[in-house]
Amino acid sequence: GGPPIEGSFTVTNGRLNALAALSASPVDPGGSSDGTISGALPIRSQVASDIAWPEDTNDVYRKTLRKGFRYKVKLSGLDSTDLDLIVYKPIAKDIWQYDGFCVGLEPPCGAVIARSITPSSSKEKVIFKARTARTYFFHVAAYFRTSPYTLKVTRLPKKKKRR
Repeated sequence: GGPPIEGSFTVTNGRLNALAALSASPVDPGGSSDGTISGALPIRSQVASDIAWPEDTNDVYRKTLRKGFRYKVKLSGLDSTDLDLIVYKPIAKDIWQYDGFCVGLEPPCGAVIARSITPSSSKEKVIFKARTARTYFFHVAAYFRTSPYTLKVTRLPKKKKRR
């Protein structure tokens, strides 16, 4: 009972596309899953792929990192595109996973360990330290354009301690 609750609980604000549901392919009902944590694709050190708005706006990769090492992750796409890079901790269950208490969504925040979201830029870079030896996730997101891109994960040498 009571009046409907206003808010952004779903992308469509509670509406569904009945035509799309009835005309969906029974052969590939789920579509591509590489834009999710559970469908994350493995990456060794570098991957080249493409991303497209609005059909394929998220790609997610996974890589097991070594504890105590710093890593540099670089994303490069076409100059005319807006790409974002978000790195998730091993605890991530889904992309865009932030805590409600994160002010400005600055890492570390929820499952996010690092991010680079420079507006109107296709060149993004982050450096972070792996706190555990587990699988981390690398999220590439596109906005309003299509672009090929290269994602590169590099382990940095340990800093020598000064005496």
